[in-house]
Amino acid sequence: MITEGEINRALEAQRQRKTISNLENHVIICGFGHIGQVLAQQLEEVAENFVVIDNNHEIIELAKSRNYLTEEGDATDENILTKRHLQKFINVLP
Repeated sequence: MITEGEINRALEAQRQRKTISNLENHVIICGFGHIGQVLAQQLEEVAENFVVIDNNHEIIELAKSRNYLTEEGDATDENILTKRHLQKFINVLP
């Protein structure tokens, strides 16, 4: 069961990476504090594509539990942003 869970997590991570890399004209939510969560909910309601970036693993797990696309890392790191072909930015303070 442990191995199966690890395999499922790895497959889910791979699926997310592929989905994110195929996105175009999407919104990036930098930080998933209170405001980031409100923005994510509003974007989900209008079916806007978005990715949540946060460097806190527990916060990323919360976003994943809501089936949001996520990237764990520092949103101020240009490499994280350019890696995901980002088009629009929403800067959110935690």
